[in-house]
Amino acid sequence: MPPVHHGTRSQARAHALDSTSVFAIVALVASALALGATALNFYRDLARERRDRAERINALLEDAFDLLESEQAAPTPWRRAPGLTSADRQRLVEARRKVDRAVALDPQSATARRALGLILAEEGTAEQAVAELQRAIALEPRFAAAYYNLGNSFLRLGRPAEAIDAYRRVIEFDPKHAYAHTGLGSALRAEGKLDDAIGEYQRAIEIAPSLPYAYYGLGSVFQAQQRYDAAIEQFREAIKRAPDYTVAYADLADVLAATGRLDEAIAQYRAALTLSPTYVPALAGRGEALVRAGRLQEGVADLRRATELDPDWEQPRAALARALGQGATAKR
Repeated sequence: MPPVHHGTRSQARAHALDSTSVFAIVALVASALALGATALNFYRDLARERRDRAERINALLEDAFDLLESEQAAPTPWRRAPGLTSADRQRLVEARRKVDRAVALDPQSATARRALGLILAEEGTAEQAVAELQRAIALEPRFAAAYYNLGNSFLRLGRPAEAIDAYRRVIEFDPKHAYAHTGLGSALRAEGKLDDAIGEYQRAIEIAPSLPYAYYGLGSVFQAQQRYDAAIEQFREAIKRAPDYTVAYADLADVLAATGRLDEAIAQYRAALTLSPTYVPALAGRGEALVRAGRLQEGVADLRRATELDPDWEQPRAALARALGQGATAKR
């Protein structure tokens, strides 16, 4: 019987090494597959977490914007705005709570930063609003809505030149942004560039014929130019489109009083005060109109109330002094 051939020792060793290499490769492949699956799960979980966070942020901001007006009208620095009501303040508190949560979830969210800027502006802290809105723009350089709100904040701060730049950036991104044309008109009016302001208000009306703020702004320019009939027409157009527009009623009343139509003026002041009972310009205006109409006691009552609400404003104080002097003269 022939002997069994087992090969040389080197051949056996080579065979053992080949077997070991195969097992090592299989192990490495298995390990790589396991690592790949782990990495895949990690990135899948990370994507899901980011998606869920984005959804939570969007939900918070949608709720906040429901409480705010996302396209707020540009301020009118030539005319005091009505103060916040208790309902307005509660609305702001709730909106601020939601926005703060959104910012905490993602401090790099431009939309959340813009929302915070809106709230700060509503709260009367325009300097802080500017900082937040500029932060939003730094995060998203073509953020037209943030530029618009930035223009509004500059206008509140009495910085119309910077407001003009911000509104023009909005129009650069979106030429048909009617609110931006209205804001630009208001900034130009604040700079004394009345003809340019008229052009911007008219452009806003062409784009959005139902926008009350553009008609109001146009009326305010005509009022400043003493084109009273044109001003009356535009204020009425603004009120037609926004029946709760307190400032438009008060400015319409001012123009009517300036043209001697005192009964009509008193009625419009009354409408403004029905909407905002503590609106000092309407109280002061009605007080002066009542005095001129010979209703001295009623006029004095309005003027006293106006000075109580705003002791630092010279107009009602001076009008009250004149009315009291008139009353004293009448008693002699």
